[in-house]
Amino acid sequence: MGVAITNIGQTRINVLRGAEQPLVIDRMIFANVPGADYTAAVDRAQNMPPAEQIVHSVVIEHKGYVNPDQVVHSVILGADLGDFTFNWIGIVEAGTDNVIQIAIVPETIKYKTNLQNNTTGNCITRNILSRFVDAQDLTGITVQASTWQYDFTSEMNALINDHLHDDRYSKIGHLHDDRYSKIGHLHDERYSKMGHLHDERYARLDHTHKPFLKIGSIDLLPFRPVELPTGWYFSNGDGFGLTTPQGIVLNSLSTNFKTDWAITTSGGSIFLPNLFHTDGRGFFFRAVDGTMRQVGSIEADGLPNITGTISAAFFSPYVDGTGAMGQTIYSSYGVANGSVGSQRTVTLDASKSDPTYGSGDGNVNPLNKGMTPAIYLGV
Repeated sequence: MGVAITNIGQTRINVLRGAEQPLVIDRMIFANVPGADYTAAVDRAQNMPPAEQIVHSVVIEHKGYVNPDQVVHSVILGADLGDFTFNWIGIVEAGTDNVIQIAIVPETIKYKTNLQNNTTGNCITRNILSRFVDAQDLTGITVQASTWQYDFTSEMNALINDHLHDDRYSKIGHLHDDRYSKIGHLHDERYSKMGHLHDERYARLDHTHKPFLKIGSIDLLPFRPVELPTGWYFSNGDGFGLTTPQGIVLNSLSTNFKTDWAITTSGGSIFLPNLFHTDGRGFFFRAVDGTMRQVGSIEADGLPNITGTISAAFFSPYVDGTGAMGQTIYSSYGVANGSVGSQRTVTLDASKSDPTYGSGDGNVNPLNKGMTPAIYLGV
C-alpha cells in the first residue's frame, strides 16, 4: 500500500494553517483507477479521479487523533454495500472537493449480501492515517482514536516497514519527507534520532527542538538563495502564477499583510515581498510599534545634523572651533588701528566630532554581515 498527502492537500494544509482556519475532511472516496500500482511511489499530483472511475463515496463518521501530529479518518463499509472493486482511496476536504490524501491499495472486491442467491456480503473497515505537524489542532479532532477500540498497529507497522512516507524528497533511492530519519525509521525530526517516538514537547537526545513556523514568516537566513531550506523563498520580488502552490499560499495571506509587504498581483501572477531598495541595497529590519510606524514601512536614509562654531575667527589670537569646525592660520598682518589680524581657512571635518564619519565607503554602513532575506510559504 502506498500513502501520500497530495500536492493540493499540502497546499491546503499550509493555507489553512496560515489563515488559522480548520481543515475539515468529510468524505472518503473509493475508485477503481486503471494502472494504479500499490507497490510504486504515489504520484502526489493526483486529485479527484474521473466520475466513471469512482465506485463509492461515503461520509466519514469516525475521526480521532493518535497524537498531536497524527489523525485518522475511518469508515465501515457494511454488508449492504456492493458489488464494486476498488484500488484507490482518497479523503476529501469539505466544500472544495480537494483530495487531501490518497492510498493506493491492492485490488479489493466489496460484495453485497444477496438474499436471492443466499450469499453473504463482506464488511470492510478502512482507516486513513494522516501525519503532519499539528494535525490534531488543524483538524479540530478532540476524540482519541483509541476510543473506537480499533487497533492501528498494522497501519503504523506498514508505515515503518514499507517506508510509506512523503515522496517529495529522494535520498539514496528512497522517497521520503526530509523531516524523517534517513536510517529508514519513519518519524518526525522533532523526535529522537534513535527511533524512539515521543512528544515534541520533551527534549530529544540532541537537545534541539523544531520551532513552529507560521506561513508568511520573514527572516534573514544564513544560506545562499539557491540553497534555502524547503518552504523558504528568496524575497526579491519574484512572481508566481496565482494557481501554483506558492501563488495560492501567498494569495491566502491577510489583506493587511499583503498591503504592508507590497505583495501585489498582475497578469495572473502574484509577487513575493521585495526586501531590496531600488538601488540594490538590502533593508535592515527595525522594530516598530504599529502606531507611529507600521510593519513593512520604509524609513529612508538619515543622519544627525553635524554642527560646530568658531568664535573670533579673524581679529584675535588663534581660537580653534568646536564640534566639526576648525581653522588654519596662513599669515598674520597689521591693521590701521594697531591690531593684528590673520588670514585663515575655516574647515569642516565630521570625524572630529565622531570618528565613525569618514570611515566607510561612501554609504551609511553599520557593522554588518550578509544574509539572505526570505519568506516562509511552506510549499
